[in-house]
Amino acid sequence: MGLPINSVTDRITMFAANQMAPAIVRRGTVVAGINVSVKESETHQYQAQMTSLALESGSVVSDHVILQPEKVAVTIGVTNTAQNSAALSAFDLFVEMWNTREPVELVTEHAIYPDMVLTNFQPVHAAPYKGAFTANCIFQKVHYVELQQVGKTAGKTKGVAAKTATGPVNAGQVEATAKESSSVASQAYDSFKRWWDNL
Repeated sequence: MGLPINSVTDRITMFAANQMAPAIVRRGTVVAGINVSVKESETHQYQAQMTSLALESGSVVSDHVILQPEKVAVTIGVTNTAQNSAALSAFDLFVEMWNTREPVELVTEHAIYPDMVLTNFQPVHAAPYKGAFTANCIFQKVHYVELQQVGKTAGKTKGVAAKTATGPVNAGQVEATAKESSSVASQAYDSFKRWWDNL
């Protein structure tokens, strides 16, 4: 009769023992796609903010709750090996991730978070090992919103409203045009010509 198997790690270790081969199982050694030596801890933050409105009587009324974006703080450690400088590579990748502000998928021990952005990266050199560091990485959820255009176009309105109503404008696709340069002398000549023609 065999030993009780409680987890995936136990199954892999038992399989390796039966095959007479050593097995090293490391769970969670990748943070947002970057290889790290160890993931020391994870802190998950779900926070909500309750609105408050003060009345003349001195009472405070709270009418709704705003859900704040989720935050996850991950504490990591990265060391070098004789074959490569993993710490230098991981350091550069985390700084690049922070600098580009691109959303990534963060896989943790308890949840998978899509669309997370690295907002804080605090590496600390871990002596006595050369180049090794520990770091606190804080990721925050990005919420995307789709804007809707509401309003009336000039063709559907009447009276004074037709003068102020405009159609939808996509300012992001306006083509740039080259500005014609004109000297002070040509501007003076054009002014004089208009004055002369009006006589």
